[in-house]
Amino acid sequence: MKTRSVFAALLLATLNLPLSTAHAQTTAFTYQGRLEDGGSPASGIYDLRFALFAAPDAGLQQGVTLTQTATAVTNGLFTSTLDFGNQFPGADRWLEIAVRTNGGGAFSTLAPRQALTPTPYAVFAGKVNASGISGTLAPGNIANGTITTPMLANGAVGANQLAAGAVTTTALANGAVTATKVATVSNWFALTIANPTPKTDDRFGHTVAVVGSDRILIGA
Repeated sequence: MKTRSVFAALLLATLNLPLSTAHAQTTAFTYQGRLEDGGSPASGIYDLRFALFAAPDAGLQQGVTLTQTATAVTNGLFTSTLDFGNQFPGADRWLEIAVRTNGGGAFSTLAPRQALTPTPYAVFAGKVNASGISGTLAPGNIANGTITTPMLANGAVGANQLAAGAVTTTALANGAVTATKVATVSNWFALTIANPTPKTDDRFGHTVAVVGSDRILIGA
């Protein structure tokens, strides 16, 4: 009889369960609840079971079922860390809670399910744009192919922003480099030897030699 009394009180108390701050670095978040027994704050050890759903009733369960045994309740308050994995794409989620006295047999599901709402900083993070981000992203945090050509404004990437050797032949699509995209080479120089006197059987012509980035014109 005592067990029935406790669970009946818990059904009314679930309306007061709030959601606390979510930790940005993982998918886990902290849930704080309040339990009452006969209109008074409950104290003792309880087993709690949590399940995530996409609707306030019925609907599909999202992620795994989490069971936390021997949860301490003091003056009606308890705290649980829950991790359902990556189940929060922005759609609404409801938390279903079941409870029993510690090791007391079958769980009793509490009603209604609790709507999970974002904390103020989570709301900001969901709406942040580029102007709200400070610092830089390390290359290891950007997956291959994440940034494509249509995402780059004209002139967004200049030559001084590319490390030496960053762009190789294999990184260029056929036809990507056209004549209009190549700067004019102006560092040519000429060496003139004035009127050399030819010897018998000398031959004249011209030759262009390329040594590294240098171009040498020899001839007459």
